[in-house]
Amino acid sequence: VYATGGEVQIAVEPQALYDEKKNIPIIKLDKSMTTNLVRKYIEDELARLPDRLSVSWPEGDELIADEAIHAGTPIGALRIEILNKKGEAMQKLPGTSHGGSKKLL
Repeated sequence: VYATGGEVQIAVEPQALYDEKKNIPIIKLDKSMTTNLVRKYIEDELARLPDRLSVSWPEGDELIADEAIHAGTPIGALRIEILNKKGEAMQKLPGTSHGGSKKLL
C-alpha cells in the first residue's frame, strides 16, 4: 500500500456469528511485515476457532460405537466440549470484544 492516508475496513467472518467491522488507519499498518509472518498470524487466528466436539460420560454408562443396547437403557450424563484446533476447550467465542463476550456455557 502506497497511500498516505485513509482507512482499511476489516469484517470479521463469519458475519452471521460476529457482525463486527473494524476500521484501521493505513498509517498504523506495518509495511515491513513479511508474507510468511502474515500467514503465521492468520494460521494462529484460525487455530482459535471451533474445530471439533469432545463427548465424554463423566459418570460412566458410556455408549460404545456399534454396540446394540435395549431401548430405555440409561446412557448416563453427557459432557460435551467445543475444542479448537489446538485441542483446548473453549469457554467463549474468539474475537468478541468490548465486554460483549458470547459465552458458550
